[in-house]
Amino acid sequence: MFLFGGVANADCSSANSVKLAKIHVEWDRASAARANRDYKTIKADEVRLETVRQLVREGSACSVDDQYFASMVLLESDEFADIDLAYQMAERALSGGHPDALPLVARAVDTSLIAQGFPQKYGTQLRQVDGSDCLIEISNDLSDAQRAQYGQPAIADVYRQFLDDSGHTDVEASAKGLKKAGLSCKAVSWTTGKTMARGAVASASKLQKKADDWGSGFDKGELWENASLTPQGEFLIHPLFARSSYGLPGRLDVKVGLLSLIFAFDASIEAGLVQSRAVRISVEPFATQFLRTPDLLGGGHLRASFGAKTALNLAGGVTVISGPEYLSQVLNVQGGLDVPLPNGESMVRVYSRVGHSLADRWGPARTSGGGEIVYTTELGERFRIEAGAGLFVGPNPFFFASGAEDTLQWTVTPYPHLAMWWRI
Repeated sequence: MFLFGGVANADCSSANSVKLAKIHVEWDRASAARANRDYKTIKADEVRLETVRQLVREGSACSVDDQYFASMVLLESDEFADIDLAYQMAERALSGGHPDALPLVARAVDTSLIAQGFPQKYGTQLRQVDGSDCLIEISNDLSDAQRAQYGQPAIADVYRQFLDDSGHTDVEASAKGLKKAGLSCKAVSWTTGKTMARGAVASASKLQKKADDWGSGFDKGELWENASLTPQGEFLIHPLFARSSYGLPGRLDVKVGLLSLIFAFDASIEAGLVQSRAVRISVEPFATQFLRTPDLLGGGHLRASFGAKTALNLAGGVTVISGPEYLSQVLNVQGGLDVPLPNGESMVRVYSRVGHSLADRWGPARTSGGGEIVYTTELGERFRIEAGAGLFVGPNPFFFASGAEDTLQWTVTPYPHLAMWWRI
């Protein structure tokens, strides 16, 4: 008898051992139906999980086989508490000498880490992105000797096996090679208190994740023209005129233009109405208070992005400048395309914008447009840079500086594009 979860009334009868073994067998047999999201199987899984939870909390998983079977089933749960129980059961089975407990402990450690949004240690966990398996990022915390202590192959062998299984036999067996092949993905933390399928799990049933949030890392979705958000708890620092951002809970991020703070207080909040790899939709109200004039600029954008790799981005918005110095209302639409390059670390971005300024104190209505072509690349794990060029086509873009008499003079104005980000 042992104390577990505050309960001392353990029932170590053979009947409970038979029950745990039977549930484990039934769980394995139902893997195909589970992967197809069969309703009856999912409901039966809920009953099986609750039975195992109850036996473990009562201290009735007494033998090393009981603990092993309980851990195997609990690791298929989508609840944080169950993963913690699974780890404890795996450790008990290991302490008791179960011959297969070492890799089970490694799997439990990895599952616990990715559930919190951290890289895994051993490489036992996959998930699905757009219907295909990807290997969740592996940290460099362990040597191959330490991995072997828990029955895990060398990290290069993990990469090699996954690449070969995915048909990429000619790709270098490394984290960089995996990324270039598009087979690497970040861990996505589970939503507290909600049941969420975790995606594919190595050597277990493969479940389709219900809510595949746009993951962390330097994804194209974090650029300001797109509808995706900065991951929760992460800073994306832009030292130039574009807004830097910080990811908040609840699919929100807050943005502040650091360089523009010299001239104004410039801030916005972006809310992700939909955030999946296939479709992202966000709304972003913003406000700017100029420091050198009493004028206030405000408005908002509605953005939509479609596609996980090559992405189509569309947006519409309104901007209003109001005050004693200026008065202007601008309606704008924009569209763009993000095209990834074969190296897996760079992309070309093509954008076009059209704006229409309503009649105001500076003169009649004006329509203008423009476009950009930009090359974006990652330089290491925490730095990204963009460089390109654009054209402005329309009435004098500097009318506010040169006077109302110049507002109808059309110009074609080239300009450079330079942007950079650091992940903190």
